Amino acid sequence: MKRLALLACALGATLPSAAQTLWDNGPLQTGTLSGNNVSMAESTGTAAGGATNSLLGTAARNEAVSGSNPQHIADDFTVPVGMIWNITNFRFFGYQTSSGTTSTLTGVYFKIWSSQPGDPDDAAMFGDFATNRMTSTSFTGIYRIASGGAFTNNRPIMQVDAAQGTPVVLTEGTYWISWAFTGSTALTGPWMPPVTPSNQSVANAMVSANFGSFVQFQSSITNNGTATGSFLNYEAPFVLEGTAVPEPGTMIALGAGALGLLARRRRNTA
Repeated sequence: MKRLALLACALGATLPSAAQTLWDNGPLQTGTLSGNNVSMAESTGTAAGGATNSLLGTAARNEAVSGSNPQHIADDFTVPVGMIWNITNFRFFGYQTSSGTTSTLTGVYFKIWSSQPGDPDDAAMFGDFATNRMTSTSFTGIYRIASGGAFTNNRPIMQVDAAQGTPVVLTEGTYWISWAFTGSTALTGPWMPPVTPSNQSVANAMVSANFGSFVQFQSSITNNGTATGSFLNYEAPFVLEGTAVPEPGTMIALGAGALGLLARRRRNTA
């Protein structure tokens, strides 16, 4: 019985557990201002002579349907070596200016790619831009504000969930996900607030206009309103939820290891 219990414990660790955060490409919140959670448009600090380099208006237009000019965002994520992800929920973040704290976002459309969109060997792994997969949307409690500015509440950031009745299963490797929202036609946007602060060593989000080629998502840096010729790249915020389990080969190795342990214990007690 003890041997069976030990083997069951060893193999049980490989079985799916409750849903967890598999990937978080954030953060969004930069702090608090006037008692409110905020996501501040990035400031690059103070330049020589005291001039401040501020990055304003860095939100990306992120519309699945916008007349003749839809906009899509794309970013990457990685399933670790030896693991399988069963993704049960995709979470995205966006806003419409002056929406109030009741979300006016009405849909999210997304696609998972085998590599960076536009690469010769990219392939659609899941999703399309014709199916609205939004299952819920709500206020995150975070407001988007300008860098160094006073608190304003006209850009409340919403989360949009796309829960999956049947999990999306992905094996080890790096994938890309591209997405866009629909929202109220009476308001501007939808907009996507980028990850703040941006980490230039990994920032590689892409943006596509009107289903055209994806290009680097970046904004120019200004010095007292004058363009400096420099740019910052950005990451796009999204969260993947579900369960992670070892691939079959890893499970076999774990099982073999457990059996080996039992054999050694048996020899030691013989």
